[in-house]
Order: sequence, then structure tokens, then C-alpha cells
Amino acid sequence: MITNHLLKYPVVFVHGFGMRDNLKFLPYWGSVVKFLEGKGITTYLSGQDAFTLIDIAALQLKDRVEEILYNTGAEKVNLVAHSKGGLDSRLLATLPGMRSKIHSITTICTPHRGTSFTHIVRNLLRKRNLEKASFRVLAHLSKAMGDRLTNVEETIEQLTPENMAFFNLRVPDVEGIIYSSYACRIDQTHPSWWQRKKEQAIYAHEGSNDGVVAVSSMIWGNYCGIILGENGECVSHHDVIGITKRKGFNPNVFYYNLLLEMKKKGW
Repeated sequence: MITNHLLKYPVVFVHGFGMRDNLKFLPYWGSVVKFLEGKGITTYLSGQDAFTLIDIAALQLKDRVEEILYNTGAEKVNLVAHSKGGLDSRLLATLPGMRSKIHSITTICTPHRGTSFTHIVRNLLRKRNLEKASFRVLAHLSKAMGDRLTNVEETIEQLTPENMAFFNLRVPDVEGIIYSSYACRIDQTHPSWWQRKKEQAIYAHEGSNDGVVAVSSMIWGNYCGIILGENGECVSHHDVIGITKRKGFNPNVFYYNLLLEMKKKGW
């Protein structure tokens, strides 16, 4: 069992696009945080805006990391990031003064090379003349959740494969920080009709994917493989954080084992 004093550096869970991590009625990380607390492990939430640009989110994340370091007295943090949160974390690492404050960045289902899903959704909305209305609804949702700086359309545009190619040129890995990545993928055996539909649409453009991001886009740094259920069940982009439930996959156990590996490595 892990106890706090055996974890060299605090673990910060960094959420992705579209939902904040402070919603009590729909926790971004499902029951993971409470489960880990029950195991004697204190983790921290990132708290950046859900519908804002990577550049803005990275600055918000910087403030949060520095707050955690001040309150804990720790020298560095380990960042465990889902989806866009991995991009926020990577940019954070390049900001002045942050190199010495981050030990590791572990990304899960992060679109490091963008996702064609952005184009698929926007084209569908345009055909139905719903794009602008959809952005307005999301902007209102963003403010209702407590976002300080909302940039819905611009943030979605940032996540295209074309724009992420430029992002990767201007955001190199920082020497001394450990980068690791995990991927998820689904297929037509997934029980959700909606997930299967998305998987088909993205597969036509980018191949194997988790219903939002292609596996090829998720690989960064030390690639740790594809996350599967107990009996090899495929796991979706949202199954992996517990927002949606997948029979055979327990996100609580996955993240507990992830932290166990960190402990073994002396992180």
C-alpha cells in the first residue's frame, strides 16, 4: 500500500477539455480521487478552465502547481494528465521557472498530434447550420461551470492535426522532465452505440482510436501501451477516467497501480 510519505513528489491530476474537475454532481475523475484517499493517498486537482486555450490553461496550471508546492513544501510535482490536460502540462513545463518544479508528465489519451474529430464535428454542425449556436451554448456552459476565460471555438481549432503540428514545433520536451504516455482504443465490440459511431468516423481518417483521439496521436515520450479491461475489454476516452462506466475496467485500480509504479521508480 502507498502512503503519502512514500510518494516523493505530490501527484496532480490535470483534467482535459470540456469539463472542470470541481463539479460535485459529475466528478471529472469519477471516484478515483476518493478511492485513492481511502488508500491513504492525497492527490491534487489542477482546476484550470475547461474551455480555454492551451496557453491560458498552462498559466492557470502554473499558479496551481506553485500553490501546491508552497502548501506541501515539496520541490516538484508529478502531473497525470488526461486528454487536452496533457497539452496544458507540456506547455507548462516550458514556462520560465517551471523546469525545476516538474518531475514527470504522464499523459493519458492526449491528442499530441491533434484529432480529426474536431473537423468531423465542425463539418457536421456546419451542414446543419448549428455551429455558431453550439459554440454559444458551450460558452454559456463554460461560464456556468466557473471558467474565467472562455475560448470555445479557438480552443477546438487548436486541437486540429494541422495546428498541433505547429504546437509541437514550439513546445519541445524539457530536458530533465520524464514524459510518459498511455493510449486507449475502442472497436465495434464496445457496448456504447455512440462510442462505436465515433470510432468508425475517426477510423476512416486516422485509424485506431478511443472515440475521440487516434492512438497514433496519443504516443509521446515513453509509451506505456494501450489501457485494457481485466479481460482485454476496449476502453474509451471517457471510460478511462470513470465518467462513463465500462464493464471489466476499473479506473480506480488503474490509477492506483499507476501511482504504485511511480513509487517503485522513486517519483
